[in-house]
Amino acid sequence: MKIYAIYNQYGKFLREKQVRSESEIQQYLERNAKDKKMYMAIHLSGSTRKIDARKLHKLELVIQKEKRHLNVKDLKDLKMLVQVLKQRPARYGMIVAGVLDTAIRDLIPAEVWEAMGGEVHKK
Repeated sequence: MKIYAIYNQYGKFLREKQVRSESEIQQYLERNAKDKKMYMAIHLSGSTRKIDARKLHKLELVIQKEKRHLNVKDLKDLKMLVQVLKQRPARYGMIVAGVLDTAIRDLIPAEVWEAMGGEVHKK
């Protein structure tokens, strides 16, 4: 079984859904699309453990360093990511990170991103 986070077009987390395949989650999303509302899903494949404090501190340092260059929404979203990672297993960070702009996601340290289930592509 795979666990997916279901969220709306505004990035609001709605629920978790366990399915056997990607086609099953796609069918679920299509069945539940109402009034032209778009629902999305992201596979929660990352660690089932919380991120250790050392890694989380690296993310907090990045936020502190970059906060004067971030708009209010991006700063709020990154702080929300830290809160989620403090309270829940690492893979739940992907619910927040999945709706961030690419430039903002790129600020997340690689070891945090990988723990959440993201892939780091070396240049």
